[in-house]
Amino acid sequence: QGYGYSVIHCLDAIGILDGPNITKIAEHLKMTGGISKIIKKLVSNNLITTYQNDNNKKEIYFKLTVDREHLFLEQQARHQKYIERDITFLK
Repeated sequence: QGYGYSVIHCLDAIGILDGPNITKIAEHLKMTGGISKIIKKLVSNNLITTYQNDNNKKEIYFKLTVDREHLFLEQQARHQKYIERDITFLK
């Protein structure tokens, strides 16, 4: 798809986390920097959108765009294949 691992893993985190924001994504990916830059790239490429909750206008959250959710699903499928491959190898 032309996206690096960090971008794909960030998309994956946004797809699986409940209320993904910068802090949750960084904690999930165990990254201390670079998340904001990745998020800006994802927003500018229309892969994710931002939203705010009615009860908390300060915090910005992210969600996958409908037409780009296939990247998240593809990442999930590949991840499952890697797990199955590793289990077979370890057995």
